[in-house]
Order: sequence, then C-alpha cells, then structure tokens
Amino acid sequence: MTDKPTADDYRWITEQHEDWVDAYCVTYVGTIAPGELLRALGADPAERITGVSRLAELTLAHDEDDQRFFVGATAVGDWSVMVEHNGFLGATDEAVGPLSRGRTVVSHYRNANALHRFCWYVDGTLRLDFDALFADSREGSAPDGLLADMAECGFDLTGEDDTPAHWAHTTVHPSFALAERLTGIRLTPQTLTAAPYLCGLSANPWEASGVPWGAAPS
Repeated sequence: MTDKPTADDYRWITEQHEDWVDAYCVTYVGTIAPGELLRALGADPAERITGVSRLAELTLAHDEDDQRFFVGATAVGDWSVMVEHNGFLGATDEAVGPLSRGRTVVSHYRNANALHRFCWYVDGTLRLDFDALFADSREGSAPDGLLADMAECGFDLTGEDDTPAHWAHTTVHPSFALAERLTGIRLTPQTLTAAPYLCGLSANPWEASGVPWGAAPS
C-alpha cells in the first residue's frame, strides 16, 4: 500500500461486499463516540452487531419504518464511522450539517441507480460536494481545494470518461480513498466484517425543517 491511498487500495470492497456497495453510505465523524453519534441523530442505541452483512439484514427487517434510517456506528480512534445499507442519512444536509459543527464530517453514498454523493464538512461548512460520476462538477466553499488529491485517488476530473467501467462500482473506490486522505481512517476488511457496530433508528432528519420525507441527495 502507498502512503497516500488511491482507488487500488479499496478494490477489495467490491470484491468482498458487492451487494452492500450497490447501495451504501459511509460517514466519518470526528471527535465523537458511536453512542453519542447515534443520540445526536435522534437514534436510541438499541442493538450491538458485528459487521455490515448483519447490518444489511437488520435494515431489511426495519423496512416497515419508512420515516427513519437504520444505522450502525463503530469507533476508529477518536472518530466514529457510521454505515448504512440502502440508506442515505449521512449524505443529507439536514442531518450532517448540524452534526459537523465543531468537528469534521466526511460522507460518501451510492444508491442502486448509481446516484452518488461525496461531501466534506468542517465546523458546519460544506467545503466540498460532488457526484463521484461527475467529479468535474463540484460545489462547496472550497470546490477546487482537493483537485490533486482527487486526481491521485482516481476520480475523472475531465468529464470525458464515458466507458462502462466509469458507470460501474469502480467509482466507489476513489471515494473511499479520498475519505481516508481527509480523515486518516483506513477502512479494512476487519472493519466491515468483524468490527462491533452500535445500531439504532435515526429520527426523521427533515421533520424539523419541513422538507418532505425522502429528499434524497442530488
């Protein structure tokens, strides 16, 4: 492995967890413990599980609750890593914006329709926001601040790549690499298969703001 992660360092994720990364969200939250994180999102820490496969099973079991997200969080140093199966709580501004005040939050998301979002918050400010398929188009307060890192991680910054591979899961790998560069957290097979996750159902992030339920990231 190189000192600076690239897409190649995360190809194992689609090899070992193809079903999960077909529709996933991973959120890295600085200086917070898993239980505190869940409570900040309005979730009662209710279940302890091992690995993302079990998380996927329980997510399906909670499908009848269509106003909340089933999430799991594990501690990595003084950060918490929150994972979702077929969810996008970590990629919603209503949830992540307030959570990022006083800390750094990095999140990346993909759904079954190949809609992506990568976002980087620092102390309540959205610094970078883009779709991994269209990394040439970026928003945020510092949209061009990570261009060298993005290129090294494997993002296409030209907007000219229309090969089948570009539209497949390979767009996921650079997102994990860039998240590591921003957080210092390298996810490993152990993290996804054997780490303990504290789980719960979040509050509806749009309830207080009046935004309609299901306003998925765009």
